[in-house]
Amino acid sequence: MKWIAILFLFASLISYSKAISPICFCPENCPPVECPNGEAPVINPACRCCLVCPAQQGEFCGADCGLPCATNLKCELFPSGIYIPLGLDCGTCQPE
Repeated sequence: MKWIAILFLFASLISYSKAISPICFCPENCPPVECPNGEAPVINPACRCCLVCPAQQGEFCGADCGLPCATNLKCELFPSGIYIPLGLDCGTCQPE
């Protein structure tokens, strides 16, 4: 019985990690990127293979939930445990 509980816990942890990790597929050739306002593209932190535009005001940011913020914006993180699971680094881009 103890092993069944351990296997159930392990399976739950695996499904939880898959639910919170971003899904990303790297294409053979990355498309060209032109960002608004002349922003420089950044490497997609989830895939680490293609360039993407940085997050704009009000968009998700943070190491676990989004992209780095554009120039003159900072990532205001959500309080852990209220809207997001504990330990995740998530927020929205807001003016500095």
